[in-house]
Amino acid sequence: ITPPDVIHFARWNYEPTTTDSAIPATLWPKHQRIHQYAGDTTETHGGVRISIDRNRLDVD
Repeated sequence: ITPPDVIHFARWNYEPTTTDSAIPATLWPKHQRIHQYAGDTTETHGGVRISIDRNRLDVD
């Protein structure tokens, strides 16, 4: 089985990093990680309130 080129994992731990103890650093080590670290966050842009998720990217 060939693993995907990039891993995008969601763990809402509110830590904006691309490391995770469940995913060894030897896997996807070369700018191949996206971490969704928060969800259902509400922000206001241009007077409009929207619900968004927050991500940290380390990708080429």
